[in-house]
Amino acid sequence: AGAVEGAKTLLAKQSSADLEQLRQRAERAELELRAVRSEMELKAVRPELELRAIRAEQDLQEARNKAQQDQAQRTQLPPQLQPLPPIETQPEQDTDPTLVLGRYEMYRDDILGQGGFSIVRRAYDRETGESV
Repeated sequence: AGAVEGAKTLLAKQSSADLEQLRQRAERAELELRAVRSEMELKAVRPELELRAIRAEQDLQEARNKAQQDQAQRTQLPPQLQPLPPIETQPEQDTDPTLVLGRYEMYRDDILGQGGFSIVRRAYDRETGESV
């Protein structure tokens, strides 16, 4: 009777160990199945994700190009504010005087100075002969 009880106990322990091994194998199989399913889902979604990434890159490049164009337009002066070409400082070959206000003779090539908005020329008062 003791041997039978010992055999039953041994068999119960063995069955319990076998059951535990089976349970662990089942858990590993379930985890592997989940991993395979996740991988399959990723493979199914991957082309869509790649397309979205390509579109996002294109949108980013378009936004950069637009920003560069906007920056260029903001830094470009409108035509009315463009700087004028420099005034020629070389004497012009003008030998005929211009009569200003009916009294002063002015030669175009007799420039005293020039600024952003004007040119100062020497003239001669015809009545007094003075340089003005």
